[in-house]
Amino acid sequence: MNSKEKNNITFNDFADSKFTAVVGGQEKVNPDKQINLIELIAILSNPAIRKLSAALRACKDPAARAKLKAKLPYFTPYGSFSYRNNNSILSYNKNILAVDIDAIPDSEVPIVFNIIKNNKACILAYISAKGKGVKALIHVDYANEPDPIADHYNLLSTNSEYLNSILGITNWKLDKAQLKLSQPFFMFNADGLYYNLNTEPLILKLSKSLFKERKAVMAKEKQLQAEYKPSYVPEELKPAVTKELQNIFTNDFLRKLNHDPKAARHPQIYKVKAVAEVMHYADLSEQQNFFKGCYAAIVLLYGSEEEADAANAYKSFLAVWSNAACKKNEAIESILSKGVEK
Repeated sequence: MNSKEKNNITFNDFADSKFTAVVGGQEKVNPDKQINLIELIAILSNPAIRKLSAALRACKDPAARAKLKAKLPYFTPYGSFSYRNNNSILSYNKNILAVDIDAIPDSEVPIVFNIIKNNKACILAYISAKGKGVKALIHVDYANEPDPIADHYNLLSTNSEYLNSILGITNWKLDKAQLKLSQPFFMFNADGLYYNLNTEPLILKLSKSLFKERKAVMAKEKQLQAEYKPSYVPEELKPAVTKELQNIFTNDFLRKLNHDPKAARHPQIYKVKAVAEVMHYADLSEQQNFFKGCYAAIVLLYGSEEEADAANAYKSFLAVWSNAACKKNEAIESILSKGVEK
């Protein structure tokens, strides 16, 4: 049974799109209403939204801004949901691409906004609440992947550079978080709201080779976690053992990484072996935390996730981690033996 049959999902083109609308801040995940594209534009054009948006844009106090932002409604661009998570999707907007470009220099925001809104595929575009980003909905057709829902995020995120290029915004990177299936999109209208229902779809020819490789690597990671069998550590000794694992992570891995831009980066991935070899002392939750912490440190060597991805850093990292043999650690064994003696 495929995902469409299992969840009874409807697949909508952009004109028939349905969104979940929520009022009460990003933390609220229960829907208030299902709306269509016309209703979305009507909400964005409402004087109350314009007034609230203007107040938010003018507010400089972080605490007051947070309260104002919580009053803004948000919608889910990729579909409607019974609860805002990927598994609760009810309808999927297969012909919509949600675009979010953040951290744009002030002088360049109008440039990016004009590039996006002048695209014949642009359905909706507006400048973000802080005035430093542009949000948009783009009408798309997938030339080689008509219904990408099953692997929505991975397929789009591995092709993010291509998306930047075809949108004509190579100098400003897309926020990959906005490519997540259930990611919220705040409704904001302080200036320059643009919409167009007479669009021409942007034809996307996504590379599936990158996606397939990422999918294979992720499958290997899941297998690694499924097969994980930690050594027995008595509950009362876990805090001391965890502290020692943290010391190994800090002293034998983090402090041995060379952050000099001139230093070779890829060979340093091998240094994670020192942590991976002693992970059998950690339970699954701890193991996953160390795993994520180690890779986050590797990404910092490259400067960004995009550069790390381009160098296949994750694939190499996972290979080193999964091939590391379990080794006994003298300090941890001492903790365990003293615990047994007592």
